Amino acid sequence: MTGAHRQVAQDRVPQARIYKVWNTLQNGSADADYLACLARCSGQGKSSQLYKRLVYNDQIATDGRAFNSAQEIAGQFRIQATARPGDDVTKAEKAIEDLKFSVCLPARLAQFTLFLRLSDEGTRLILR
Repeated sequence: MTGAHRQVAQDRVPQARIYKVWNTLQNGSADADYLACLARCSGQGKSSQLYKRLVYNDQIATDGRAFNSAQEIAGQFRIQATARPGDDVTKAEKAIEDLKFSVCLPARLAQFTLFLRLSDEGTRLILR
């Protein structure tokens, strides 16, 4: 699949959720390992860059996370955010686009380096 595709699904829930998905390379590739590191450092947990921006700072979402799902043939990098009840999901979408998932900032560099030392993905990245 190439280009941008949008799909809207309706459900009877109080909160809207946005999923941003990119097709990526298969499991075992160096880029898939890098994306796994990026997702863990920038988009998982309540202290992550994504969660802090969406939930704590901007207060436009109740949840935000990122993860890389690498499979045998191909993978997907996903970012999801759940808007606050009654809030517009486009605010969360704009915040995600503005964030850019930069792990090169000094505050993230120490976390990224620690992750490289502790994880299996990081071991493969260092050996690359």
